[in-house]
Amino acid sequence: MKKYVISVILSAAFFSCKKETPTSTPTNLLYATRGTNAGIYDQQGRFMLLRGVNYNVLGDYWQANANVATQKQYSADDFKLMAKYGVNVVRLLFNWSKLEPRRGEYNQNYINEIKKAIEDAAVNNIYILLDMHQDAFSKYIVTPTTTICDFPNRGWDGAPDWATITDNASTCTVNGSRESAPAVVHAWQNFWDNTNGIQDACVGAWSALVLQTAQYANVLGYDLINEPSLGYKGLDQETQKISIFYDKCIEAIRQAENKNGNFEHIIFLKPA
Repeated sequence: MKKYVISVILSAAFFSCKKETPTSTPTNLLYATRGTNAGIYDQQGRFMLLRGVNYNVLGDYWQANANVATQKQYSADDFKLMAKYGVNVVRLLFNWSKLEPRRGEYNQNYINEIKKAIEDAAVNNIYILLDMHQDAFSKYIVTPTTTICDFPNRGWDGAPDWATITDNASTCTVNGSRESAPAVVHAWQNFWDNTNGIQDACVGAWSALVLQTAQYANVLGYDLINEPSLGYKGLDQETQKISIFYDKCIEAIRQAENKNGNFEHIIFLKPA
């Protein structure tokens, strides 16, 4: 028997299920509840107060200068330091662009890096929230040096090149805000419209990652997409489309978790 629940935490909705059986469920596997006692609990029913930070060392960011790293190198000692200061959960950022650099080809070395971080965190009693991160949709939306505009887009992180469909819209931002560039807006619209099946591919990428991470009891859950933006269509349409994406993603994740008899984890959602 499974108990499905939904609640809200840190501006993100989450839901999961607590397995009443089997007895092999690890005691450190967490689950979520809703209602008057909404929260995250361990298998003994104890309320868990999570104290965490973002950790972006595995991110795949636009690099302005090839001689300057975009972030520090990964070190297992970082978890040791976090634990020392009372951190018990880390939101581990990863990018679709590095997970699936070529369509249908998943980067096993990258998945191994993610798994290594999960295992190193477990040694220090730290939970991992896997976050498919993005900012301004993709690191591939960059204003060319040949384009002159007041507020060029410097590039960020997110989707792979092959899934970044901008309809040749301008990469110049309106006021310096990274999400205001028409190219970013068009890229999001094509994602919500599932142009060329790119949204389905993103769901497939989640499934591929979960197949190899669902066995870890210290995986707190999955943050499906960071700060999703809207396209250029009506709000009602966009709301419906983001719900469709979440439905597909959750179903794929649950199938991946159950495929090898692994644990079901909390799923975190954000509104647009």
